[in-house]
Amino acid sequence: MSRAAAGVRVNAVAATTSAIAALDTQSHPHTFAAGGDASDAHRRPDALEGAETLDNLRLPGFGLHPLKGKPVRYSIKINGPWRITFEWDETAGDAHQVDLEQYH
Repeated sequence: MSRAAAGVRVNAVAATTSAIAALDTQSHPHTFAAGGDASDAHRRPDALEGAETLDNLRLPGFGLHPLKGKPVRYSIKINGPWRITFEWDETAGDAHQVDLEQYH
């Protein structure tokens, strides 16, 4: 992966990490209801940044799955309706177009 591509990937994951940090238990108590907590949510961007293959993201509780449509996007669960969605580049072995979404 080029240095520029690595910078874009880190920036997208860092932005997602910042968005998750904004969803703390005081300002959004419903986000981490039903047994989840903020520390669990923060594992997702770290795992996404460190993953070299999609299989690296097939971890308990992540619920990795493809979404319908083109280009193919994937989703990993944070908690409740919150998901991190992204496209995966098999050639480079990294995520791009990383978003934090409430899609349910």
